[in-house]
Amino acid sequence: MLINYSVTNWRSIKKTVDFSMIATREKQHGERLSHVKKFNLKLLPTAAIYGGNASGKSNLVESISFAQNFILFLRAPDASTATRPYRLDNESESLPTKFAFSILIDELIYDYSFAVNQSEVISEELTVINSSSSTILFSRQGQNFDLSPSLTTADQDTQFISYISKGTLKNVLFLTQAAYQGVNKLKPVWNWFRNCLHVLSPESQFASRHQLTAENKILGSACSHYLQALDTGIDHLERKEVDLSNILDKDDTRKFAEFLKDGQSITLPGRRSRERYVIAKENGGIKAYRLFAAHKTSSNEFKLFEFDDESDGTIRLIDIIPAIYDITQKESKSVFIIDELDRSLHTNLTRALIKSFLYHCDTNNRAQLIFTTHDVQLMDQDLFRRDELWITERRVGESDLYSFAEYKEVRKDKQLRKTYIQGRLGGVPYIPQIPNGRIYEEI
Repeated sequence: MLINYSVTNWRSIKKTVDFSMIATREKQHGERLSHVKKFNLKLLPTAAIYGGNASGKSNLVESISFAQNFILFLRAPDASTATRPYRLDNESESLPTKFAFSILIDELIYDYSFAVNQSEVISEELTVINSSSSTILFSRQGQNFDLSPSLTTADQDTQFISYISKGTLKNVLFLTQAAYQGVNKLKPVWNWFRNCLHVLSPESQFASRHQLTAENKILGSACSHYLQALDTGIDHLERKEVDLSNILDKDDTRKFAEFLKDGQSITLPGRRSRERYVIAKENGGIKAYRLFAAHKTSSNEFKLFEFDDESDGTIRLIDIIPAIYDITQKESKSVFIIDELDRSLHTNLTRALIKSFLYHCDTNNRAQLIFTTHDVQLMDQDLFRRDELWITERRVGESDLYSFAEYKEVRKDKQLRKTYIQGRLGGVPYIPQIPNGRIYEEI
């Protein structure tokens, strides 16, 4: 689970902004809080981030995505780190960008932070915390490493760990290098970023749409249930095999055969805007499929519609369903961070998806749903706690982030929507009063 996250000097974020999933003392919706008894800690299952256009919501999400990818992948020697510092003053452009995560993994807390400039890692540190003590597993300043003896295991001695640190490039994190070299004590952290954290942009999918068809019985059945329950008019999704040679040439087919493992698939765009093909490896061979939405006719037959015939909201819903299904499973430890969850969705649909997740949350829950939105109809204390609602605001080019819980005037019985739209909580565009509603006057 995500406990805390902070970022400094990233795009519109100049000063450090802190985002916390630690619950306050508020009692509302307390039954769905995740209890970590070992640390006497209660964590929030969800958070909604509001703010005007260009206030910094997407930049916050993008910073997490950047940090995740920087952690997961090695890079070539002397390759740029591709960090994106604040650019509206000369000083910040030359300063490093800093990221810090506090995460819960198997009832242990890990604090992990690093700072990078355009060419190298400036600093890095990982601390593990249990109920009675904390241990710095490693720290780094430039290419100087301080490695804890606790990193060693029966089959991985101090010399082995030291050898890996000496082979870590200046533009690569030690955590990343150690994970690729199989350092056992650090794998849980790297694996959390790989397997538990999922950052979705407005255009991205959590799973291939191929997995939503009837051939995947579990996920296909869940997809059909959601599509039917949410009044999309779709009964289920179907795939039809198509001629592979019409989609891929021989060289591309060979590359996919080498790249994909048996049972894996990848979605490719077609000639039309929403047309999608699925390239799948099955029994050692490559096959191509096209996806269709099955609608039930008045005579209880099914007619297949291409995705181009479906609305933007329906396509968005299809892309989000696997994520919602994942976090509603009892053993899920996934953390989904979704930019513009409500994009192209009716407010009732978005609310239904959120409630579907929250219905499954209890003290043992370890999944989380964090999202940005403009939908003020969701700003409802019957749905959210005050500490689950956040605002981004841009002042003189700088983005700030704060929780509704920081406002003493936001009472339990307060109508949040009206207060927010009036601008009394910040996070709304400043539009001056214009005579006759005209945006400009002709000169």
